[in-house]
Amino acid sequence: MTTRIEWGLTPTRWDAFVRRCPQATFFHSPGWYLAQAQAYGYQLDPALVRFSDGTEALLPLATRAAYKALTRLAFAGVENGYGGWVSETPLSSEQAEEGYRLVRARYPNLRITGNPYDAAAALPSGWRGEADETQALSILPSDEQQQLMATSRAKRARKAVRQGFTLEAIENPSEADVARFYELYAAHSANWRYTRWRKDEAYFRALFRHAGDRLVLFLAHHEGQLAGQRIVACDATRALDLYLSTDARFEPIDIGSFMVVAPLSWLHAHGYTLFDFLPSGNLDGVRAFKASYGASPLAFTRGQCNGLFGRSLEALWQLANRRAPLAASPS
Repeated sequence: MTTRIEWGLTPTRWDAFVRRCPQATFFHSPGWYLAQAQAYGYQLDPALVRFSDGTEALLPLATRAAYKALTRLAFAGVENGYGGWVSETPLSSEQAEEGYRLVRARYPNLRITGNPYDAAAALPSGWRGEADETQALSILPSDEQQQLMATSRAKRARKAVRQGFTLEAIENPSEADVARFYELYAAHSANWRYTRWRKDEAYFRALFRHAGDRLVLFLAHHEGQLAGQRIVACDATRALDLYLSTDARFEPIDIGSFMVVAPLSWLHAHGYTLFDFLPSGNLDGVRAFKASYGASPLAFTRGQCNGLFGRSLEALWQLANRRAPLAASPS
């Protein structure tokens, strides 16, 4: 029996396969990919590989045109979500490399975002890669949860729960729920320096439409006013943080702390054991905030490999966009 690849699985088959794989995350699900495709114009082409020993592995994949549509890039992991192979039993490094070779026969320009929950994940030899990390927190009973925190953070957390906030948890949110928080989200994100990550109302409607069955929308209220919002994606035992916004008027009474500890308490009551804050990029202050709750780093790798034509286009693009040297000032 030879190794074979099947392209273009339906969302139903894709979802069923992912749910059987212990290392798979929400970011491997068709709901996540469908929402990103609608928002950013990706085309989806998931690959199912059947290896010669009978093992099967799925690579969720999205593609888009690049370099003025002269070529296509393929992404195993979209919009900072984890990617890579998922399988019911661990793949060997040889199988993973063989699978990537088959994928690159169709899409030679491939980008991979790794998975911190797959200990066997590794880039194929010769690929360009860089290290990254997320920050993950054990979900525990309230008293034990506070013991993980820095002393000052635990004090603020206790203060926050005494301020009169109430938490509403909406499981399987629908498109109609977007209107309940979007004004707050828009006001909060208007202050962001990196506008690339702001989402419009249509994006959240698409996310809830395609992936709502794996989401929880948390809304914090204070005296009839919406004070905070958090969207969390749920795997079997993990909760992954997606989007957070708070009303600055409630910062003096620690709405930020409440929007961590109250959802953690709800998640613990519903059987979840790990909360993934997601990577912080180069935002050291955000990283320190997460660490103050007791979150620990989990490493993964981002990598890419281009075909010959893709490498040529990349080199030309870099040359064309290189900033010209500054002209000398007139004397």
